[in-house]
Amino acid sequence: FQKMPYASATDLGGMGAAVAGLRAKPSSLWLQQWEARAAQRLALCSGQQMAGLMVALVSLRHKPASSWMVAFEGRSHDQLRHFGPEGLAMTAKAMADLKMRPSVSWLYAFVSAAYGCLDGFSGQQLVLLFESLLRLVPESRWVDDLVQICSFEASSAAQEQVATAVARAAAAAAAAPTSNRAAQAARRQGPRA
Repeated sequence: FQKMPYASATDLGGMGAAVAGLRAKPSSLWLQQWEARAAQRLALCSGQQMAGLMVALVSLRHKPASSWMVAFEGRSHDQLRHFGPEGLAMTAKAMADLKMRPSVSWLYAFVSAAYGCLDGFSGQQLVLLFESLLRLVPESRWVDDLVQICSFEASSAAQEQVATAVARAAAAAAAAPTSNRAAQAARRQGPRA
């Protein structure tokens, strides 16, 4: 408790992970102090730190007060594009695990941020993201639409990569006969003395 007022967002995330690692159930007073300090620190958090706080909440198995969630949404709304693929996937999973229901405007900003860094997601992160979004908003068709858009983008990118590879192979094949002819001519001439 004594160090809690001085803890940074990174420290708070580490505290949550450490307590969870010990498989200890913190007291409600400790959780209240942790949540209050995290709320104070939100204004100073980077996107990665905010994602870390959400993961820490899951580690602690603690659903914060709705006022904390409002503060998180308000602060993170404009920072979501800085969360990066891993931070976005982990935030969506944390919110789904804690059965939070973010506002529509926050979800829209979240999806826009995810779409903006779509190329950076690994396959596993995309699966985690989509599964989490479906758990956050199960009755919404827009998640299905997003999956289809992302699938189209992924297939378009794959088609582009295949086309580039074919073009490179064709260029290499076109250059190969010229160099093969030169090598054959050199062999016909035999060794030079």
